Amino acid sequence: MSYKQSLGVELFSLQRFRGFQMKRLIRAAILAVGLTTGAAKAAPIDFTYTVSGTTGNWTYDFSVTNNLGYLWQIYLFGVSLPNATNPNSTLGMTTGYMTHFSHFTENGSTVDFNVNWVDRFTYKGVEPGQTGHFIVSDTSTSALTEINWYAYAYTGNSSDHYTGGPHLGSAYAPGFQGLNETILPIPEPETYAMLLAGLGILGFAARRKRTAA
Repeated sequence: MSYKQSLGVELFSLQRFRGFQMKRLIRAAILAVGLTTGAAKAAPIDFTYTVSGTTGNWTYDFSVTNNLGYLWQIYLFGVSLPNATNPNSTLGMTTGYMTHFSHFTENGSTVDFNVNWVDRFTYKGVEPGQTGHFIVSDTSTSALTEINWYAYAYTGNSSDHYTGGPHLGSAYAPGFQGLNETILPIPEPETYAMLLAGLGILGFAARRKRTAA
């Protein structure tokens, strides 16, 4: 089962529409497909995840992509999971350095991030343009469909100030967070097939209506 931040497509039945309404509906459906399949909008940090397993034994694989540019390294990353166990990282970043962390003192939220990864000695982790994977198990009954996360970056030089936009904390160690982000399932190929089939039916109905007129 795979999840990512995305736009949903709502399918609904068609009863009676006039010609201009039919065209508007078809355009809306095509636009929905384009929005769903298009590339994700640019952000300082892209966060997605996949989850696999069964009840009480879930494995989350978080993908964190650094789009900050320059020399900004993501050296601190964390998530909020209710029953997390066995965290690790493909980058070798230390886990459990900070058992709990919140942004309250950094002009952020009061969410308690209980799973954290950090490279506190070299301040290096996910380099610009790189994607890191952070893996953790969870013993919850159900897999989560929302994840709270945060990340902090640093160049190793306190004279460097981040000017890319709003952030938490100081300009030389900018922080970013995603709170209560709704994560929707990635549409399966069958979903696109059903949507395209529906568009075909709408087009056929429109042609019949024009012919009858």
